[in-house]
Amino acid sequence: MKVYTNLNEIAPLKNPVVTIGSFDGVHVAHRLILNRIIKLAKEIEGESVILTFDPHPREILNPDFKLELLNTKEEKIQLLKKIGIDNVVFIPFTLEFSKITSQDFIHLILHDKLNAKKIVIGYNHFFGHNREGGFDVLYKLGKELDFTVEEILEQDIQNESISSSKIRKAMEAGDLMKAHAYLHYDYSISGQLMEGESIFSEFGYRSWLLKINNSRKLIPGEGLYYAKVLCDNRLWESAIMIRKNASTDKKSIHILLVGDDSTMVHQKVEIQFKHMVRKCPEDKDCQDLKRIIEAIIIKAGNPI
Repeated sequence: MKVYTNLNEIAPLKNPVVTIGSFDGVHVAHRLILNRIIKLAKEIEGESVILTFDPHPREILNPDFKLELLNTKEEKIQLLKKIGIDNVVFIPFTLEFSKITSQDFIHLILHDKLNAKKIVIGYNHFFGHNREGGFDVLYKLGKELDFTVEEILEQDIQNESISSSKIRKAMEAGDLMKAHAYLHYDYSISGQLMEGESIFSEFGYRSWLLKINNSRKLIPGEGLYYAKVLCDNRLWESAIMIRKNASTDKKSIHILLVGDDSTMVHQKVEIQFKHMVRKCPEDKDCQDLKRIIEAIIIKAGNPI
């Protein structure tokens, strides 16, 4: 897969089949669109192309809003590569770029820069200044510029439509069953293991803190989770406690590794969340919480 960080880097593409969007989460509804452009590209011996944005448009258009993202840029690239996309173009999103009209976007980027042959968009997708462009604009200009347009219908699971915002809400509520069903993979967070006073120490166990480099990465809601931690190609079963600091309103991630290895300090790890065991009790010294932690340790046994 080729990754471009601006439009000027793009080499001539063969019969491009293009889709547009932020694709945060690369979830089930996104995958229907992505699989469709891959299929269409193969049918015309062309290349699949994703036009996405960096940073996320809401970070620029609404900077006061605390946007938490399901994927970092690197995670998104890996997910798209795994699906089989040929080209990903990250358009630098600025206030100036946000003022481009939908017609200019189609003419200057989709036609002049990419020479798109087919364009696939999701249900109710809009783009351009004030979100003025959509399927109707694309369809009309497609006849003039010689490309076809296809709209993918809204997707749902158990009669609920799928969206990145609904996944974020499920994650905040600790409903990983719903979030993982929508994502089609287990949610993960990467960072560095750091030593320091942590919640599990109060129950007699060595514990770690996770240092996350990307402040926009979504952290699930407060609670005790069962997870697996990947470090140096080895998986460790673990208990994860997420708690919020009352004074700063920031969440911290505390890790108990079953079969702890003290040499892991400062190493990069990936937490693969499995499910929430319970919400955080009001009393952090709660004996019931200690019992649950010990049950996780006994069930996990040795690291795998």
